[in-house]
Amino acid sequence: MTSAQFDIESFFCDQMACWPMVKANYDALAAVERRVFEFDNFTVQLQFNPARKRSTAANISAEAIRQRACFLCAANRPSEQMAIGAGSYDILVNPFPIFSRHLTIVSHSHEPQSFLGHAAEFQLFAKQLPDMAVFFNGAHCGASAPDHLHFQASPACLWPLLSDIKRGHFSTMTDNDRCHSDIVDGIGRTIVCITTDDAQELENQIVAIGKRYGVADDMMNIIAHGNQTIVVPRRAFRPWQFSTTDESRQLMVSPASVEVGGIFITPVEEHFMRMTSDDILSILSQVCF
Repeated sequence: MTSAQFDIESFFCDQMACWPMVKANYDALAAVERRVFEFDNFTVQLQFNPARKRSTAANISAEAIRQRACFLCAANRPSEQMAIGAGSYDILVNPFPIFSRHLTIVSHSHEPQSFLGHAAEFQLFAKQLPDMAVFFNGAHCGASAPDHLHFQASPACLWPLLSDIKRGHFSTMTDNDRCHSDIVDGIGRTIVCITTDDAQELENQIVAIGKRYGVADDMMNIIAHGNQTIVVPRRAFRPWQFSTTDESRQLMVSPASVEVGGIFITPVEEHFMRMTSDDILSILSQVCF
């Protein structure tokens, strides 16, 4: 895959013109309700987005995956869905958006959602989409299609974590002539911030983070902007509030990259209205380190 410039704005306009359902979903973002929670060193935006219920409540058990057709495979996509070819990937408009510009970057190959072996493509997309954050949800911490390799992308300026990082406490993890990485805490969850242009060094860091926290890449959310990559190792997929049978305490929040990046999504209005700053801290402490 070679470097290329993608005309994302024209692509979005063309897609909106021929897919009424998706145009309605993007238009609806203008009316999405939001609340902002300010903590000592970080910010969390809460979004009530009913269109995201399918993703938030997705059943990703092995049995459920076996019983459904893969919605990312080209043969199973809606006829209205257009694609920009990018090497061995297709760039798609995400039909159930969180952001005003929300892309899904899908491998042509139906292969498991794994970061290792694909860092070079991930880094290249981060360079080819310089105004966007490119992100990867591990197979067991947010990917609604864990059976099909894909990334996503959205405007970097909308991610609270990308600015909140500066308020954290840094301790060096790796420092050599090809890579620098820092463990950053004090912002509600522990992250590792990696600066490198070397795909192999990035993969080495992913392996090292896995060993340090006792997880594999299926329990990592990975967010890149330019040559900076943020890795959020995960303790758990969902908090107890998601599955509790006590309706007065239930909160439908299923953390993925977007949530650990500072934007909590719930498709239930009552949960949106009831959520508190203590709930947000509780959820982050359960699913992150």
